[in-house]
Amino acid sequence: MAPALHNCLGYTLTHRARFPDACRHLRTALDLSRERGERHEEGRALVGLGAMTGLGAAGPDADEVEEGVSVLVAGRELAEGYDDHWLVAMASFALGFVRHRQGRDEEALACFRDAHTRGRAIGRPRALSRALTSNLDLHLYLDPSAARVLFRRVADLIRRTGDVLLHTLTLARLGTAEHKAGNLDAAAEVFRRALAQHGTPGPLDDPDHDRREMDLRCRLGRTYRAAGRPAEAREQFRVALAVPGADRYPKEHKQAVEGLAATEVPSRAG
Repeated sequence: MAPALHNCLGYTLTHRARFPDACRHLRTALDLSRERGERHEEGRALVGLGAMTGLGAAGPDADEVEEGVSVLVAGRELAEGYDDHWLVAMASFALGFVRHRQGRDEEALACFRDAHTRGRAIGRPRALSRALTSNLDLHLYLDPSAARVLFRRVADLIRRTGDVLLHTLTLARLGTAEHKAGNLDAAAEVFRRALAQHGTPGPLDDPDHDRREMDLRCRLGRTYRAAGRPAEAREQFRVALAVPGADRYPKEHKQAVEGLAATEVPSRAG
């Protein structure tokens, strides 16, 4: 199997939180690419492995985090040699999160700005937003309690870069972290902030605009429901289902339908 295919599998499995399998494919890609002299694929493998190590998919200690940083930097340097702006952006995002966790926020901000600049250069906001979402979801998956503090600070860093779309994505994850922590009023406020700025980048700038609105409204609806505010929850689920082409997004559509049904149960019982 070619190193490119192993890299694709590794990244796909990472996004699905199947970290051991992802690591196996990425290490295979790294070995094969070095054997065959495929430097571009070597860079892709290094960025993937460095991100998982540095961001804590295996629960690393400080030494392992620094090892992850070294691997990320090596991968980014290879990507720069091939003018692969997308891969450089991915490496910069991951490195930014690692530096933030180390308390080196100015370096983190520089990394986020670099990733933002690369994203504009290649004009692929969907790829960048998905990569960021995956990184943020990784933190929610690994340590929901620590994610709250992390997301508050990362949201501020990204807000300062001026990227409204990425800031909205971060707020969505912050709201979920607050919800998981039982801070339902704080979660609802964060989701409302995210929705308020969601319309700033229009559908032409954000291909996932409608799906993202459904996602945000379902998150807010679940928070209202948990807070004992069924009428407000129902309204959010109904608005989500009224989004044009809502049935094109099966995951969000299902969440809205199920949420609406759940909030209507008490009224039927009455």
